Amino acid sequence: NIDFRPKTFNQIVGQDDIIEYLKIKISAFKKSRMSIGHILFLGFSGAGKTTLANVMATEMGVGFHPVMATRIKTWNDFYQILKNVQQNDVIFIDEIHALAPKIQENLYGVMEDFVCTIENKDLDRPILRKLPRFTLIGATTHSGELNAPLLSRFQYKGQLVPYSIEQLKQIVITAGKRIYDIDVPDEIAIRIAKLSRRTARVSYNLL
Repeated sequence: NIDFRPKTFNQIVGQDDIIEYLKIKISAFKKSRMSIGHILFLGFSGAGKTTLANVMATEMGVGFHPVMATRIKTWNDFYQILKNVQQNDVIFIDEIHALAPKIQENLYGVMEDFVCTIENKDLDRPILRKLPRFTLIGATTHSGELNAPLLSRFQYKGQLVPYSIEQLKQIVITAGKRIYDIDVPDEIAIRIAKLSRRTARVSYNLL
């Protein structure tokens, strides 16, 4: 099972504005060790949202905790992730719009104050647990399904744009070298790019 995803920003093709923003933030983080503000990536499936989040954590040198929102059925499901988070780690929630409204509401305090509320059936009042500061990265194809207060807690919203044929050609050529150590001819790379529906994932599969 080959991992096609780029490992550094230098290996990522396209999304230049978002990468520039992330590089500035990571540079500041390395000087101050202060966690980076929460980020929301908007864009269609296959635009590279997971890759950007993963590379960001790698470049920061911190833990990466990916989770699919559809797998979080209860607040306790999410707490199981939170309790393993270390200082400055990155939590990545894919398709964050799929979180139930109640879970979205519970995230407000976590994102703002890094305090987690845990209901306990044996106690009259909920337990409040202080969490280490971390960066939450949400990825969504439908930002309109997020509660407005949750949306407002993301300090940066990055809109990913579809890849051009030229960018996809470059992705195919660099991936060929990086993964298989082969030189993909330009005409083959362009042909794959044109069949890729403007999505890097399809390019990798065709390659």
